[in-house]
Amino acid sequence: MQSLGAGEKAKAAPDVLSRPVLVAFSTTNFGKSTFWTLADILCLVFATDTLGLEPAFAGAIILATLVWDAVSDPIVGALIERSPVLPRAYGRMIMWAAPAAALLLPMIFAAQFIEGAGGVAVFLIFLLLYRTAFTFIDIPDNALFARVSLTDQLRIEGAAARKLMATVAAVGVSASTAWVFSDAAPFSEGARILIAATAAGPVAAAALALGARSVARWDRAPATAQARRLSLVALTRCPAILAMAAHIFLSTFAMAVFTGAIVYYARFILGDAAWFADAITTYLLAQAAGVAFWGGIAARTSIRPSLRAAALACIAAGPAYLVYDAPYVFLVACGFFGLCAGGLNTLRWAMAASVIDEAAPQLGRRSEAAVMAFFSLSVKTAIGVASLAVGAVLSMSGYAPGDVASPERAVLFQYCVFAMFAAAMLASILPLTARRA
Repeated sequence: MQSLGAGEKAKAAPDVLSRPVLVAFSTTNFGKSTFWTLADILCLVFATDTLGLEPAFAGAIILATLVWDAVSDPIVGALIERSPVLPRAYGRMIMWAAPAAALLLPMIFAAQFIEGAGGVAVFLIFLLLYRTAFTFIDIPDNALFARVSLTDQLRIEGAAARKLMATVAAVGVSASTAWVFSDAAPFSEGARILIAATAAGPVAAAALALGARSVARWDRAPATAQARRLSLVALTRCPAILAMAAHIFLSTFAMAVFTGAIVYYARFILGDAAWFADAITTYLLAQAAGVAFWGGIAARTSIRPSLRAAALACIAAGPAYLVYDAPYVFLVACGFFGLCAGGLNTLRWAMAASVIDEAAPQLGRRSEAAVMAFFSLSVKTAIGVASLAVGAVLSMSGYAPGDVASPERAVLFQYCVFAMFAAAMLASILPLTARRA
């Protein structure tokens, strides 16, 4: 019998990931989460408390950069889809963009050394550049996940592993905020933010490189899509994609409002910034447990009803914002919210990969990069709108750095945050109840 050559052996090998490779690939989410969480936690606080910007204006700046981040997602997705080379170069795109993000992140917070409008301009410019670099990490990584997870079981396991890695990274970042936000720590708060960003960037870049290399074989595989132009309009005409994008936007907005307001609940309501590290760490550790809990439920039933149940359960944590000066109640609520959010975050990305298969007949192709870019647009737009909303609520409540709310201002802050969170999370369930296209 004639032996196979190296190239023929590669073609004959089953195109299925083993669990160790799936775990190794999930380290890209460790890197992405480190980059994303640092910006998510630190940028708004840096803008209000170090640069001294009015909260609503600071929220508008964050929103502007996230809108650009969101808009750049479909641009990058379309660029990949229309190229004969880029669908086979996801890993190389990640490994070029990750060091760029690591270099740009500290430059955002170096704006503190420039006074006045110049500092604000530097903050905005480097945050825009950082968001752009992140897009060239995020879209190829999500497209690779959709390519390699070809069954519901792999999608659940892969999304769970990726979320656990992301949670580990986020816990590390949030735990560091105990030092960053401590009044007793050396240096100014702005300098501590800069130090944290400088130290974390290379770690995130290394994790991304490791994950990208682990699936190099699939990265080199021929793209599943045929050479054909695919417009954003075509995506919006697909009911399955549109429903999933609506769910992702609404659920992301709700989660971003809840988590984004935690730091201000600690500072403005409880009058002790140290509570933030405890609350966010509790949330993230519970989220890790939620990944396993909801992933197990989905594996025994199916993804869609499990996702609906996780979203509905999240709402029960909302009333914690109505409890004035009750830190331990708030910690418990953050833990419960994390348990539910772990399932929500995991299962919606597992379902997103399934939607790519579902939409393929209508689109005429399996468009990994373009569809995932459309979902990333929903995520980032929602986070930007949430930043603006939280900033507006703070302005209405009379927030000022170092100030503790009076009962009247506290009530306004608490009820607005609760109303936005609960309404958006409840609305996110509706697209999941629609019939499949």
